[in-house]
Amino acid sequence: MISFTLREEQETIRFAIANDYGVVDYRYNRIVYPEGLKEFLKKLQALKNNGQETVSILHFGDSHIQADFLSGQVRKHFQTEFGNAGRGLIIPAKLARTNGPDDVQSTSNVNWESKRMVFPDQPLPIGLSGITVSSSDSTAMLEINLKKTGGFDYRANELILFYRKDSYSYHMSILDSLNRAMAFAGAYTNEVPGSSKIYLPYPTERIKLKVLKTLPQQTRLTFYGMALGSGKPGVWYHAAGVNGAKFKHYSLPTEQLEQTPALHPDLIIISLGTNEALDYPYFDGDLEAQMRTFIESIRKFNPSATLLLTTPPGTFRKKNRTNPSVRKIRDLILTYGDENKIPVFDLYAAGGEDGFPGKWMKAGLMQKDGVHFTKTGYELQGDMLYLALMEALNAYAAH
Repeated sequence: MISFTLREEQETIRFAIANDYGVVDYRYNRIVYPEGLKEFLKKLQALKNNGQETVSILHFGDSHIQADFLSGQVRKHFQTEFGNAGRGLIIPAKLARTNGPDDVQSTSNVNWESKRMVFPDQPLPIGLSGITVSSSDSTAMLEINLKKTGGFDYRANELILFYRKDSYSYHMSILDSLNRAMAFAGAYTNEVPGSSKIYLPYPTERIKLKVLKTLPQQTRLTFYGMALGSGKPGVWYHAAGVNGAKFKHYSLPTEQLEQTPALHPDLIIISLGTNEALDYPYFDGDLEAQMRTFIESIRKFNPSATLLLTTPPGTFRKKNRTNPSVRKIRDLILTYGDENKIPVFDLYAAGGEDGFPGKWMKAGLMQKDGVHFTKTGYELQGDMLYLALMEALNAYAAH
C-alpha cells in the first residue's frame, strides 16, 4: 500500500495501484517540475479540506481519451477521493458514427452529418469536443442517456451546451424522459462564444434536445457536445479526445479553444504524440511549432489554468519493431516543458522506456497491433497518472 500523508489538518489520502502487472517503474512515476502545479494543487487541497470547491479538469488527447478509458479511470479516482461534481463533457458519438465512452448512449430520430477535427478539409466547424454533428431537419431530436457506472450518480442539474450560434441556427428545447420541457436554448449572446449554461429544475440522467424552428431564416443545428454538472462540490473531469488526433490538428484555428473558458478549467492535461510517432520514419519538423501554437492558444483563453503535458506511451511499429520516433517525441515534450516551465508526466519512462511495449504486450495490456492498449492497459496508465498527481499533492501539502 502506497500512502501519502498530507498536513495534520487534512486527512491522509491512501491510494495504491491495485495491479501494476510488474510493468510500472515507480522511480519515474512522478511529475517533472511539480512546482508548476502549485495553483491547481492549492485548490485541490482546499476542496479536500472544506468540501466546498469545484475543481475542473479538461483532458485533451487522441483515441485513449475519446474512448475515455484512461481519462475515465482518472475521473473515477478523483471523484472517489474529492467528490463528484458531474460527468463532464460528453459527445453524441454514435450520431457521429464513431466510438465513445461506454457509459454514454446517444440516439436520434434523424441521420446527422458529422466531422472529426482530423479531417479539416471537410465542411462543418469544430468546437470544444473536436467532434461535430449537424442537421438541417427541423424535426430533429437528439437524446443522451447515461448508464450508471462505478457507483457514481451522474444525474445532471446543470448543462453547458456547445453549438453554433448565429441567425441561421435552430433553437433547442431541453426535454426530460417524459418529454416535458425543462429549459430552452437559443442563439442569444453568451459570455463564452458557442455555449449556453442551463439550470435544470430537477436532476436527470436522460436528456433530450429538440430542434425548434422559430424564425424563417433558421436552417440548421450544429452541435459540439455538452457538459453535465451536478451542482455539487467535487472534481469535474472533462475528456476531449479524437481518434487519430495530433498536435497539428489542435493547433488549427477553430472554435474549440475559445469555448474552453465555459468549463473554467483549473487543470488542462494534454496527452498527444502517439499518432505523430506512427508516421515513422517521417518526422514532422513543425511539431514543436504546433505544440507551441496549441499551448499558447490555451493560455490565451485560460490564463489562470495550470497545464500538464504527458509523454506518449511506448509503442511498436509494424507490430513488433522498435519505433525510435516515440522517444524522440517524448524528449521533445520534456524539453518543451523544461524550457517553458510546464509540468510533465513522463508516462514513457514510468512504463519502461524502450522496453515499454514489449513488457506491456507480454502482460496482456497491449493489443496485437503494437500501438493500442487494452482497456485494462489504458486504465493502468490512468492509475499511474493519478498516483503521480497525488504524490505531487503530498509534496505540496507538506511544505
